[in-house]
Amino acid sequence: MYVINSTSLIQAAQRQDMAISFWKVITRAASKVAGGSSVSAEILSADMESPDCYFAAFQKHVHPTSMPGPHLDAMSRTAVQLIAAAFDKLQAKCSGPPAVVLDLFGWSKNEMYLAATGAVYGPQSPLDDPSFQQAYERFESGVVALLMGVFPNLVSPESVQAREQLVKALGQYFRSGGHNDPGASELVRRRFQHNSDSHIPPDDTARFEVGHLVAILNNTRPATFWLLFHMYSDPAVLDDIRHEVWKGVVTTSREEHRKYTLDLDHIKTSCPILLSTFHEVLRFHNVGVSGRIVTRDHLLDGRYLLKKGSTVIIPGPVQHSDATIWGPTVGVFNHKRFLKQEKRPSPAAFRGFGGGSTLCPGRHFATTEITAFAALMAVRFNVRPKGGGVWMAPTTKRAPKVAAVPRPDGDIEVEVRLSEGVGGVSHEWEIVFSGSDKSVEGSAEDAM
Repeated sequence: MYVINSTSLIQAAQRQDMAISFWKVITRAASKVAGGSSVSAEILSADMESPDCYFAAFQKHVHPTSMPGPHLDAMSRTAVQLIAAAFDKLQAKCSGPPAVVLDLFGWSKNEMYLAATGAVYGPQSPLDDPSFQQAYERFESGVVALLMGVFPNLVSPESVQAREQLVKALGQYFRSGGHNDPGASELVRRRFQHNSDSHIPPDDTARFEVGHLVAILNNTRPATFWLLFHMYSDPAVLDDIRHEVWKGVVTTSREEHRKYTLDLDHIKTSCPILLSTFHEVLRFHNVGVSGRIVTRDHLLDGRYLLKKGSTVIIPGPVQHSDATIWGPTVGVFNHKRFLKQEKRPSPAAFRGFGGGSTLCPGRHFATTEITAFAALMAVRFNVRPKGGGVWMAPTTKRAPKVAAVPRPDGDIEVEVRLSEGVGGVSHEWEIVFSGSDKSVEGSAEDAM
């Protein structure tokens, strides 16, 4: 095993897609975590250095649906509409004098789950049933045990059971043509078509989708929680974010009723402090480790011999805690750290979305839905610990090791009220979409 901590060597390793392969890791995950068949394993591992291999074709045909453009725009709109609808329900509960009491992580992760799965799988998604959400939680908790591949039915039987429940539901979704519904994303349609063209067995297509669920949920939900935590626990952060979001709100009044209209494009393009705060969450809380497999002997940077069959590890926290990169305040949460500045750290120093050719393709979608969630919360609601207590950051020692952003060990019971800007009057919110295919930049390098 080789551990790379040097920024320059990380960049050198990321340029060696074939010799230091991430796809080998994904192939193992498809077999061990998703429970894919030997037929699929052979297809995934065939000719990995060929431009026509499964993964190269996946990048060519599927990844563009997650990049800025009409397909991403449509998926983001659906997610934000679902988030806004959830906030309308919360607003209705906040109409009375007593505050609404809820668990901040439990509530936010539920709404993010529904928004993400609804945006990807569309109106025929089977996953909005609470039983499947519970199944996903059980599955996610055992992903690391499954990846180890040692007697999974004995080591993590609940996770295996939950996985099979999800596979059955997703298999039925594809058989009934749910992915062809106009409200489903182009992303899920192309994933299905790519697997079909690659002769992946139908059952394995459903299994691979369970793996994709991990990709869209395991980091976005805890990242949303930590963004809300830092936003509401620090009045300066909340004031800054509210100020720039309110600039994009258009207010119209009729008698005793107000209507607030906010364009999604304003959140995407005109809220740099919100985006900086989100990137700081990914830097400050990240525990992610990038893993790759050496496919042939390789002399890294002309200096270090990496032997075939070995594992290369790139620990994100090492880069994120380096004072020579981030300055003497590296150990302090600074919500303005990623505002544009003249001196930019190396792109390899920020590991919030991985790096190199395996830079998370879903970073634009994740950034849009998370920042939209926080922006709408900031202007619509006040949140404080129940009973007016002090904000205390939960520990993360028991968090599943599958996520780069750890979930909290415990929850925070909070009181939610309408914000002063909208409280006391009859009002409604409307989220509009100007039709732009711009996306919130998912790269910290672009943000600085």
